[in-house]
Amino acid sequence: MRNLKELNMNEGGEPVNTPSPTPNQIANIENLVGTKLPPAYIEFLQFSNGGHPELGTFYFDYNGKAEEWGINSFFSISSDFNSIEDVVWNYTHRWPGAPHMRTLLPIAGDGVGNLICLDLSKEAYGEVVLIVHDPPSEIRTGLSFEQMIDALHLNPNYI
Repeated sequence: MRNLKELNMNEGGEPVNTPSPTPNQIANIENLVGTKLPPAYIEFLQFSNGGHPELGTFYFDYNGKAEEWGINSFFSISSDFNSIEDVVWNYTHRWPGAPHMRTLLPIAGDGVGNLICLDLSKEAYGEVVLIVHDPPSEIRTGLSFEQMIDALHLNPNYI
């Protein structure tokens, strides 16, 4: 996985100051979804527990075409389950029509209401899945968390 400093994670232009999740908080998430979190995702949370990546756009192959997707902010793992920026809040408050698979863990949002999730099922462990709200649908990227992080770049439309 790339050097995470390259992402320039921030909160409103300031460095992210959310404390790293504790081992108990990570264990609680793992109990919630019924499996261990991918080591690369835990490494990312230890580096930056939430925040906006300056390098926030990635591409993936979708039906033979390059699809572009953006990440507005990564969710944090905290003890504030009422925060809309918390992983647990997003896990438990999906909209009607969204897949409610126990093993789909929302890890980020794209800024327009769609979720970037990790599929933690045995069949697709670690795959990044997009949950689109309008119309409700699921897009499988074929990327692992590490591949998505490695693919993040500046969106040329916002330079």
